[in-house]
Amino acid sequence: MASGITSLKNLGYLYLAFAHLTDEVLEEAEIDSIKERLHRRAPEMSELDLTKLMANIELWYNNSSENRQEVIRMLVGEIHFEVDDEMVKRSIIEDLESIAGSDQTISSNEDAFIKNLSSAWGLN
Repeated sequence: MASGITSLKNLGYLYLAFAHLTDEVLEEAEIDSIKERLHRRAPEMSELDLTKLMANIELWYNNSSENRQEVIRMLVGEIHFEVDDEMVKRSIIEDLESIAGSDQTISSNEDAFIKNLSSAWGLN
């Protein structure tokens, strides 16, 4: 799924929205965790390209403040239908769990988001 820049960008948006919206705080540790997760999915990307991708994701995120929930729903649906491999979906859930724990606190909203996404993707 995340082999292409577009898919990686979509995944990055989902991760960023998750990190920010679930507790309304975006910690530097969460941003670092997002970068690390994206780089693991595209290890061939240079640090410069990864930095540019993150800047692009952040710009998209900031410019979508009026419809973030709609964008998230769209991305969740796209990932669900584009990714046939259950293990890939589970790895995305694991990424979210890691991002949630990167600030040393897992909020009830983060936990609920992960459970709802797992359920929506049939991973219960």
